[in-house]
Amino acid sequence: MAYQLNKTYLLFSNSGSGRCLTVSGGTAANNRNVCILDKNDSAAQNWMVKAFGSNLKLVTGLNQNYALNYYRSAGQGKPGNCDIYPQSGNDADSCIVLEPVSTDVYRIKLKNYNLYLTAKGTSDNADVRWEAQIPLGSNYTDLAPQEWRFLELGKKGIRAPFIYAGHWSNGKMYYYTDEQLSGLDNATEFVICSGVFQGYFTNKGEPASARDTTYIQQYVQAATQMTRRLYNMYGKQVWIGTPLVGKNVPYEKTAFEEVGKRMTYFIDNLIAEFSTYAMDFGTLVKGIYMSDEEVLGTFNTGTSVDKNWQISMFQTVSNYAASKGKKMLWSPYWGTENLTEAACVIHRTNIFDYAVIQPHYYFSPDYSAHLNCEALRTGIAIQRVVYQTRQPILHESAITCTKTVIGCQMEIDWRYNAYSDFKARYNTYEEVFDQSYGAYSKQTANFGFYFGCPPIEGMENPNGEAAKGYPVVRDVVNRFFQ
Repeated sequence: MAYQLNKTYLLFSNSGSGRCLTVSGGTAANNRNVCILDKNDSAAQNWMVKAFGSNLKLVTGLNQNYALNYYRSAGQGKPGNCDIYPQSGNDADSCIVLEPVSTDVYRIKLKNYNLYLTAKGTSDNADVRWEAQIPLGSNYTDLAPQEWRFLELGKKGIRAPFIYAGHWSNGKMYYYTDEQLSGLDNATEFVICSGVFQGYFTNKGEPASARDTTYIQQYVQAATQMTRRLYNMYGKQVWIGTPLVGKNVPYEKTAFEEVGKRMTYFIDNLIAEFSTYAMDFGTLVKGIYMSDEEVLGTFNTGTSVDKNWQISMFQTVSNYAASKGKKMLWSPYWGTENLTEAACVIHRTNIFDYAVIQPHYYFSPDYSAHLNCEALRTGIAIQRVVYQTRQPILHESAITCTKTVIGCQMEIDWRYNAYSDFKARYNTYEEVFDQSYGAYSKQTANFGFYFGCPPIEGMENPNGEAAKGYPVVRDVVNRFFQ
């Protein structure tokens, strides 16, 4: 999301230090030095982009009469230093241009000089100077000292529990009582999920029309009713998940072109169903959630993302959703192969507005997967999909789109209440994602939350543990969102 004038931000160096732009000494005075320092919640770390006529300046929260300044004098042996100075009458040395890098990340350039704000280290009190641009051909680490993440004070990210609706299997339907839907007051919105609907795409005996299967119409009706229930309870918007494609569709161009068509019919069905109940689709629905979590097929990660038939289908759905004024949400899981391909979708296409990535540790028998959590937190901080080592998967020069905002899809289910190892793994999630880290803040980060669903006939486990666990984990979800 682009910066806004007259809002207060912390400006974090993107060099991995987790430190932010700070006026040294915490007072506003002529030529007071600027450095990077650990976040300390002081006004010395607050900055505002303000317009003065046609010029932009970064003013300090200590005193808005003072702005970032280019110290040009050689008299004190520090030409090129960044400090603060009264902005009035100082347009030559204080006007800036903000060059976007990715979501909320900018290079800060002096308008009247070909110089960029540069962190000269990663430790507390490291100096900040105005220097020539680092060549874009360099690797990510080299570029990062000239990249600054804007974190808006007081902003709160998405808090979206995933709620199921419609058909499960063998003719059974998901079901929630009002009590089971209650207790999620800290959510900002909800995601309605479809469950199993592969038949929508594999039953080729059905005509490709607006109402071509029984199951899909059941889901459309169920999703509409669930939207009404949730809005009546909470007054908040929903995302509605697409039918799940899965691996039952052959990886062929014609097959996925047909899937794309039926996805658009599905959206049309939703709009028609909302109208039937005098519900405003435009007001109640924030966007469409792409239910498929895995990238199918293979493709050249450097050049050919759009040649993947599944990704082309994603783009078809995204374009159609956008034509209806809706955003797109995705939740890929953390897997060795899937993660690399997901990074290409996120960083090389304009398909999704948000990607909340599943750490895939709660459900994983691989205990080293706890590193996924720390890596994802780093990825949210720098808005890059990263390896477990926290290094970005794609070279900066390979990134062609910065639309998608990266967040986290939390994971839990009834076993949290029944088994100590599952509880311990979930607790790792909370420990990691509760902690601020560099430009990462739980308050501003975007979270989805998978937490299972109330047990229905045929999916209950022995001794009724799922029934006992569901209200417990629902309360955990609400507490995390607080």
